[in-house]
Amino acid sequence: MVLINVQYLAARFLSAALHLAIVLNVLSAASNHIVQALPSNCRYQAQLMPAACRSGTCAAVTDLLSKSCRQSWQRAEQTFLLELQVTVACIIAELLSMLTGVHSANAESHNFFGASLHAAGVFSLAVLLLQHGSCSWYHFIFAASLLPFLAELKYCFSVFSGNRPFKRFPPPETSAQLMQ
Repeated sequence: MVLINVQYLAARFLSAALHLAIVLNVLSAASNHIVQALPSNCRYQAQLMPAACRSGTCAAVTDLLSKSCRQSWQRAEQTFLLELQVTVACIIAELLSMLTGVHSANAESHNFFGASLHAAGVFSLAVLLLQHGSCSWYHFIFAASLLPFLAELKYCFSVFSGNRPFKRFPPPETSAQLMQ
């Protein structure tokens, strides 16, 4: 069982690292995904903007979009960037937690589901990148990517409170059992 847990932990670590790399890639192309989330009339206005203005380095963004489009852009941008930054922070915290080595031999299911959810996140983000999808799709990916972090947080709290790691053999109950 220990070997299986080690394999699950390694798969979880690798899938979380790959998940982090793809989230950072999505973060660098965030403006393209924000444009896809805008209403069609605003999307047309945003696509007419120079690429530098879409990435936020242009001071004249307020002149290039109508007021309603600018508000839609800002709302979508704030939400999307916040979700991406929270995802990056959670995955980094989870990776650091895995590197501490406080996992017990009885955490197979925790590591398996963590690896599975990170792999699903990698797949979902790859589809988002390849399809140049809307940033509104990321809400679902964000919710799913928080689950491994929350499970890791719960596991760490249980370790620090003394509930885990599980003892492999229970202590003897009587002095007669000590002699055997």
